[in-house]
Amino acid sequence: MKKSVWVSLAVACLATLCFLSVLRLPEFFKGGDLPERADVIVVLAGGERSLTRLEEGLRLVRTGYATNLVVSGVEFNPRSEFFDEPTWELLQRNLTTAHLFVDPQSDFTQKTARFVRGLAQREGWRSALVVTSEYHWRRTRMLFRYECEPALLVRIVTIKDQSFDRWWRNSYRAWLVFSECRALASFLLAQSYYGVAALAVLVLIAGAFMLGIRMTKPSP
Repeated sequence: MKKSVWVSLAVACLATLCFLSVLRLPEFFKGGDLPERADVIVVLAGGERSLTRLEEGLRLVRTGYATNLVVSGVEFNPRSEFFDEPTWELLQRNLTTAHLFVDPQSDFTQKTARFVRGLAQREGWRSALVVTSEYHWRRTRMLFRYECEPALLVRIVTIKDQSFDRWWRNSYRAWLVFSECRALASFLLAQSYYGVAALAVLVLIAGAFMLGIRMTKPSP
């Protein structure tokens, strides 16, 4: 068989694998930890998912996993355009369930992680259960570990509140997938050793390439 045919087959196989990997991309983000007794339960707001996340957080409180509850997100801010009234009303009906801390300012997960870190230092907390959606698990774990550990042991408890069946044919589901990819890639590049290492390698490669061009450039 000719070499060009082998190359074509290899390229086709690689393209197929990449295509299948993209289709299965949501599976990469899914996961979660089993709940264990902790000092605090943290509920992350998430737009229309805020209500189900709060319900899970309250269930964990009622079943004795923690006596402190943090709710975080602009959805808990009555002055915000993103205020979620049904979620707020559920919270008001359960004010005696736990010792409550409300963070109405955080508009993304890393801000919440920093808020929780400050509370943990002040209150002497050593462990936390963070409640979020299953697809948001991997990024939540990375951000909370980056901001809070090792001083605060963090476990991520997830709920299945979003289907990704045939996500590539649905604009909203596709937006969620690529939004998670973008945010995760941004974090890894800007704030992790992986990103620093990758950037260093790129700089070295670019430097070597430019040096090679300069050394091979003919003299005038």
